[in-house]
Amino acid sequence: MGIFTIGLVAVVGLTVLLNILIARGKSKQTDYGAISEDERLANQARRKDIGPEAFVKPDLTELPFDIQNQNAEAAEAAEAVKMAAALPMVRFDGDLTNNDLKYMYGVSNLDYITDMEENYRAFIAAMLGWAESLINAGEDAGAESVLNETLRLKSDFSKCYTLLADIYGSRGDTAALTALNARVGGAEYLSLPGMKRKIAAHIERYINVNDD
Repeated sequence: MGIFTIGLVAVVGLTVLLNILIARGKSKQTDYGAISEDERLANQARRKDIGPEAFVKPDLTELPFDIQNQNAEAAEAAEAVKMAAALPMVRFDGDLTNNDLKYMYGVSNLDYITDMEENYRAFIAAMLGWAESLINAGEDAGAESVLNETLRLKSDFSKCYTLLADIYGSRGDTAALTALNARVGGAEYLSLPGMKRKIAAHIERYINVNDD
């Protein structure tokens, strides 16, 4: 297993842990009797089909697998993306708890859904690793297409946005930076506290430099 692959596994592991701690954390309610009753009812929910709107479908035709100048690290990262893309993925808007998902799709679907959510985040992590490898290889155009696909798939990894801003900033593309800033501002799925502010501050530094 290459160094990059080991690093990717570590990133995915941390990402999954963050997902568990934040998106699937315990209810903030203080009425523990109500929580227990909600859990009991959720565990009785019947299985329902997961609608196609929840599934994530990467567009591999838009990704730069044909770049000739990829170094070994970028080539390995590209293979990791292909492997991750082959797994079923889902993502849901909003801060859903385990009980929410049980009510929506049945308790018997919960493990399956959780696995597919983790597959989605592993895929985004693999894409981010590939983009970084392409940037290191001097292939900014390829990295840009990879990062744009993560945005289309509603990535909530802040680095997908800041790396894209770095690419736009390096070429002085104020219009692209402004459009990215507006996109971040309107992205309701970027819900972690301070995430939008952090990304916007990174983008605006480039805009302000270009305006000087």
